[in-house]
Amino acid sequence: MSVIRQNLDSCIGCETCVNVCPMDVFRMDADHMKSVIAYVQSCQTCGQCWLNCPTDSIGLQDAEVSFGINYGR
Repeated sequence: MSVIRQNLDSCIGCETCVNVCPMDVFRMDADHMKSVIAYVQSCQTCGQCWLNCPTDSIGLQDAEVSFGINYGR
């Protein structure tokens, strides 16, 4: 399982994912003011980016299933 981008257009560039990720998976693209999943291989699927993303632009993906469901956050 690893992090995926559900919808890049909904990313507001708040840097929350960059700041909460303990594995340093994300980087900011200053030209586009969007976060980038730069090191997906480092993702430990803790879900902090997904849980804290205010716009639900991030999800978690298994080989067969994608989790981007809003559980009333």
